[in-house]
Amino acid sequence: MKNHKQRNQDELDSPNGFLAGLLLGSLAGAGTMLFLAPQSGQKTRTQVWQKGSDWREQTSDTLHHGVEQVRAEIDQVATNLQKQVE
Repeated sequence: MKNHKQRNQDELDSPNGFLAGLLLGSLAGAGTMLFLAPQSGQKTRTQVWQKGSDWREQTSDTLHHGVEQVRAEIDQVATNLQKQVE
């Protein structure tokens, strides 16, 4: 059985871990850029709201894709177990 540190490293090495890191880094960079931009507060708030909506949609799509992958893996494991039982 893997310990906690090994599992965390495995998660970071996986494509999903990389995508999550990329998404979080993008969010931090975009947020910083928006707040440091030399423009009116109203325009900045509008951009933050729009970006937030975009990020929510992207996150939802990513989570949906992840759930689909997990379901496919579960179906595969179930099929393999059923074959072994037979």
